[in-house]
Amino acid sequence: GARIGGATRDQLAALEQFARKLGLAFQVQDDILDLIGDESKLGKPVQSDVQQRKVTYPYIIGMEQSLELVGRLTMESKEALKQANLVMPEKLLSIADYLMNRDH
Repeated sequence: GARIGGATRDQLAALEQFARKLGLAFQVQDDILDLIGDESKLGKPVQSDVQQRKVTYPYIIGMEQSLELVGRLTMESKEALKQANLVMPEKLLSIADYLMNRDH
């Protein structure tokens, strides 16, 4: 979308960093929710990663560090987005906040 919209090379690079960091934050949050999420909100059984013996962020670095990592990656993604100097970045910034705080 940014390319079609005429984004500059610098804007594209900043948006790539935004997406990369936000995607990783999403995955870490997903790993966290698999351990402590509400099954009725998630729509799937919790602890499924543990039962399948998947290696997840909480397993590798612990829950506290995983929570900190979600916060840090989200902050870094928002900073990258701000570097893109978009005309109206508010919706993307609010999506980043939503994903960080999601419970499903």
